[in-house]
Amino acid sequence: MNKITFLLVMHLILCSTFAFSQITKDDNSKSIGKRIRKSREVKPGTHILGIYAANNQYPVILTGPSVLLQQNASIGFTTLRIYDAIYFHYNYALKRNHFVEAGFKYMQYFNGYETNSWIVEFGRRKDFLSAYATLSFNLGYGYRIITSSNRRLFDVHAGLSFGFTDNKVGSGRETIESFLYTDANNNSGTMTMNTKYTIKNRSYFGFYLGLTKDFRITDNLYISASYYTQRGILSVISEHEFKYSIPTLGVENTVNGILTPRGRMYSLGLRWYFNQ
Repeated sequence: MNKITFLLVMHLILCSTFAFSQITKDDNSKSIGKRIRKSREVKPGTHILGIYAANNQYPVILTGPSVLLQQNASIGFTTLRIYDAIYFHYNYALKRNHFVEAGFKYMQYFNGYETNSWIVEFGRRKDFLSAYATLSFNLGYGYRIITSSNRRLFDVHAGLSFGFTDNKVGSGRETIESFLYTDANNNSGTMTMNTKYTIKNRSYFGFYLGLTKDFRITDNLYISASYYTQRGILSVISEHEFKYSIPTLGVENTVNGILTPRGRMYSLGLRWYFNQ
């Protein structure tokens, strides 16, 4: 074999080896991709248990107009109250991305108000106090939104909610407070605010809709973020009264409000997948 023939043979061998390695690499990549896509699937019969720290925003709904107070005010997110409930969630995977679910949470309801800035420029703009707690239960049905490449986007939830308060019907609390303020005309004075609430119904009933997004840590452990919105069905849990005076504006008014199962929940937690 002369030198030229030897070089041609070596060239063919090297090219063949490179091509084979590329095919093997591509096959391995496809195999890994299939395993990753497969790991995103939730098999029928999978049990999923989640625990979340939840922030619940259930507004005090005013039943009449008010110059001073906002119509629907909730405590929202504060530096002192990132979350106010622990939410336990369970779902059981059915065929074709469907699932059934149940949930439980112990949650604080807050009595309070938020003022309109164009009435009171400076002063106490927002004040909420813990009023009572509720034990609530969810029973529902859901569907996992999955793309054609088998990538899970998010889960959709819907169902019924029911619960009861830890206080008896007729119980409540009254508070009277005064604080300095400056109105929009730059006049200063002392505002008086008298608030009280009364439990009207110990139990309540409603329905909810929700979205959940999971981010995988391991094959069975996920970080999970969720959002739920809830509406009450003919359910008033407590009635509220706000009596206030604004001396510099010559305003004295009494406004009534209610707390119901209507509200929102934001939560962040962990989910474990069993029998995956």
